[in-house]
Amino acid sequence: MAESKCPHDQGIYCPDIEAPRVTELKEGTVQIKYTVLPSGSVSDIEVLESTGDPRWVQAVTGTVHLWKYKKSQKEYKQEFKFSAVLGP
Repeated sequence: MAESKCPHDQGIYCPDIEAPRVTELKEGTVQIKYTVLPSGSVSDIEVLESTGDPRWVQAVTGTVHLWKYKKSQKEYKQEFKFSAVLGP
């Protein structure tokens, strides 16, 4: 099971994060902080915590970079924690 939805009600395009296609990666956690620009684009993704496997980090940051938010008057920071536990 994976928590992969936009953490903010202003998200307008938020594709799901897919687990890396490597069978030995059964679970992962990545916590990030990022900036939402006035245009609604995501930038400055910073990894705050992870399980240590770079494939999980790449899956999360690569997808979150595609997320789009509603346009706003100024930029703001957002945090997001992704956790996944895949089947047996």
